[in-house]
Amino acid sequence: MGEPVNSQTRLEHVQLALDAKDPHLVELLLQIANAYQNPNAPPPPEDVYTLAKFQHELSLPSFYKQKSEVQRQTRGEKIGLLESQESDPLLAERLRSHEIILKLWNSEGAFERDCLMRIVRAMPLVYGPWKALKQIFKEAESSNDTEVLAALAYRFDESLYSSRAEVSRRTLKYLCRRAWRYLRNVANNMPALYAEIAVDFLAEYRENDRYLVTDSWVWHHIFFREEKAYTRTRVRGYYVNHTAAQMLKSRAFAELWKRSPLPLFELLERAGNSVVRDYAIEALKTDFRNVIREVEPNWVKRLLVSEHAEVQNFAIWVLENVPKFEQSKFREIGIHESVLKLFNSSHAQPLAYVAEYARTHARDLSVEELIRLANHNRSENSSGKGSIPVRKLANDLLRAKDPRKEVGLENWGVLLETTFG
Repeated sequence: MGEPVNSQTRLEHVQLALDAKDPHLVELLLQIANAYQNPNAPPPPEDVYTLAKFQHELSLPSFYKQKSEVQRQTRGEKIGLLESQESDPLLAERLRSHEIILKLWNSEGAFERDCLMRIVRAMPLVYGPWKALKQIFKEAESSNDTEVLAALAYRFDESLYSSRAEVSRRTLKYLCRRAWRYLRNVANNMPALYAEIAVDFLAEYRENDRYLVTDSWVWHHIFFREEKAYTRTRVRGYYVNHTAAQMLKSRAFAELWKRSPLPLFELLERAGNSVVRDYAIEALKTDFRNVIREVEPNWVKRLLVSEHAEVQNFAIWVLENVPKFEQSKFREIGIHESVLKLFNSSHAQPLAYVAEYARTHARDLSVEELIRLANHNRSENSSGKGSIPVRKLANDLLRAKDPRKEVGLENWGVLLETTFG
């Protein structure tokens, strides 16, 4: 696919991209969804039935006083009219975009699945795509496709509190309640699967969702259901104490989280939100301390290469508190190199830990590596304090080497040219 195509033919090009398995398919479909929201677009003629008129009609009390079947029929007729209008091709294309999304959903191919998940996580909740997303949510619920169901539930929660959707808040609230009802039914009818499926939902939350998580219907019920700080339609999230200890105390179906540590291990690796990671760590420390004492080195290695401070700090806690992880045995059990990779961390505690470890157990670091560490300037705060023990280690180990035979004139020249040399 080349440059973005003409708006009247763009949906046809999306179909061509689907046929050719072109990765630009998602971008093109997002362009269609966003094109009609362009504030610089010229207004349509007065006699054209517009999306704004349609939305206004749906907001009138006279519409909501009608029976549900009449409302559904009226919406269908009006959307059909909007789709058929040649005078507003941008909107007509957007309203037909659900056809492509449903084709992706009904396909079993890996390419189609990948495109579907990208669309689910990025598509604005606007008329057109919404028709497909709502249908997919219901079918994913019926088929127990928790990956898709969880991603959509998160989008509904997110859009409900950010007010960026064309869909009514009433509809979004209903779908959020329905998502939690699904999890609750799993807990009651298939308790062995509850924690595993809850992980799918929690893994969708992102780092910048601080406001969302205080009001999110699904999040609140997973972590704070026992506080009962909610009504049928509103979560009183501003009362919520978002500490890991409080989450353990107030979480729904606490006993089901205690059945196995595997969902928590998975959550720790998949979570995109620090509050979720804190919960997983606290639950592992509290409910599975004996299990942690028996973890394999390979699992610790996976935690050490995480980019998140909480996970790296937890890995260090395991190394310091599990007797079999003696630093003198790190080479023997195969985690020595993984620990040294903490030099690439951006967080103060892991940097301090690896610097102290290397001072005793990695004095054979190459001169090239020591030169790199002597110029280390990575930490979680602007002061760069996390790098100080790393630079001190490098300087001490370089000074311990023979300046001519082991370091050499050329390397001293490189050091002199570095910022901290």
